[in-house]
Amino acid sequence: MDRKAALRSVFRTPISPIITIALLVTLFMSAADGGSVSGLTTFTNGTTANADEVNANFQTIAAAVNDNDTRITALEGTGLPGQIISSRGLTPPQGGSVFGIYAQAGSLNTAEILIPRAGTLELFSARPAAMLAANATVEVRMLVNGIQQGLLLNFADSDGTTTKSDMTNVINVNAGDLLTFSFTETGNTAAPGTSLHASVIFK
Repeated sequence: MDRKAALRSVFRTPISPIITIALLVTLFMSAADGGSVSGLTTFTNGTTANADEVNANFQTIAAAVNDNDTRITALEGTGLPGQIISSRGLTPPQGGSVFGIYAQAGSLNTAEILIPRAGTLELFSARPAAMLAANATVEVRMLVNGIQQGLLLNFADSDGTTTKSDMTNVINVNAGDLLTFSFTETGNTAAPGTSLHASVIFK
């Protein structure tokens, strides 16, 4: 039985107002921890409950339950936020590549991190820490299990420290996959002269 059906059942059951209110409070508190109820009238055994006060208690509890339902529905609709996987600053040599996320390495198999569960990688982004050296060009890629994923961000000295992002592609990954970024100087005319950072959102 969901919360709304439970509430309807409680309202239709001919039991004392005091017991009804106690049941509603218990139902609300167990249904969602995100809200709180205050301002309820407290009744004393052996006294007559005022209908207006009982109805006011019902309305307060129902409003709080509906508020929780709205917020839970919104959360379920948007899903949990993603985790950002971000690299340290990595500097490729002239005409060469470096790999890494948390540490820089010259070979792929020493620069990968483990994906802990199935999910998606999206919003691949990168940015130079400073303007590249004159005539230097750098390609930033994301690799899963050593395979380039078609996500490519190109930088030249004219880009300055602009952040570039792939807003379109989403990569599916599985538990046990290995992820890394590659930074490659492609112009063979000048070393970049600065480090670059990359990141991706894991959902």
